[in-house]
Amino acid sequence: MKKRLLIELLALTSVVCMACGKDTGDAPATSSSVQEINLSVDTTDSSGLETGGDQNNVSVSSSQVGGESICDETTELDYDYDYDDEIKVAVDDAVAASKSFADEFAKMDEIIDHIKSRRSQHETQYELNMVSYYYYKVWDCELNNLWDRFTETVDDKTKDEFLAEQRKWIAIKDLAVEVILGPREDGGTIYPMTANIVLLEATQRRCYYLADALASYTGQSYDMPEKSLQGLYVDTQGTSDIYSSLSVQLVWEIEANITLYRLGTFHGTIEDDDGAGRALFVSDDGNIKGNITYGWDGAKFEVTDVTGDSFLTVGQVYEFPFVF
Repeated sequence: MKKRLLIELLALTSVVCMACGKDTGDAPATSSSVQEINLSVDTTDSSGLETGGDQNNVSVSSSQVGGESICDETTELDYDYDYDDEIKVAVDDAVAASKSFADEFAKMDEIIDHIKSRRSQHETQYELNMVSYYYYKVWDCELNNLWDRFTETVDDKTKDEFLAEQRKWIAIKDLAVEVILGPREDGGTIYPMTANIVLLEATQRRCYYLADALASYTGQSYDMPEKSLQGLYVDTQGTSDIYSSLSVQLVWEIEANITLYRLGTFHGTIEDDDGAGRALFVSDDGNIKGNITYGWDGAKFEVTDVTGDSFLTVGQVYEFPFVF
């Protein structure tokens, strides 16, 4: 995973946009001296759960509300400036100008492209951390905007169901980042950037999921992107904690870490992924093999072969029903 994130660091220093295609973190506070993301949970900002229904009125443009968009300027970024409000205006304007969810999500990438165009050619690690935060914040604002539209549209029963799920997603964010990256104290100065990459990708996936739910409720047309195997699947056992997890990440090859509650953790590689929701896992020592089935509704791991001593037996199935 660390090697993959180093690859993405190289992408951050180039013209590659980290958000192409495909929810709280040390996000800059309102102070101008912020240097890294905040991994504490803030349900009034990053979740949108406590925001009033009129605060993200997507039909209001930046010119109408007197707000400045981060896309209004072309000068080099001031990495000590708090761009949160300007990013939110850019996202709200993009949503208002969109004709579909696909168009809307493409416009999020365009905002990130514009931010990319304003970057310095020689960035310090602190500045790379801040750029990664700006990219993540675009999708964080998009998720807020989607949540407001969702709660204004659906009935109370549907809203309550998704509210509980959204709160769970927010509550496990710190743990999820640590499952993927390891402890913050071991991550060094690059950790804020790598954490932002994880949060960006997770928030993007959450936007797709919420858009699909809103489209289904209203009868709109929206095709969810195919769920790739890569990502984090967890079992919370109905709590705001992570009990078991399946983490699949691209390093030099596709690697997987499987942690089973009260049993243990083992590492291996994905030997075969058919791209249609089924993959073969082989542990590093070759003693454990199993089939992984995956999708937007989570993942399952079925043990198919065990050699030598192991806490697993053939035929056991472990479920990870929550996608982060």
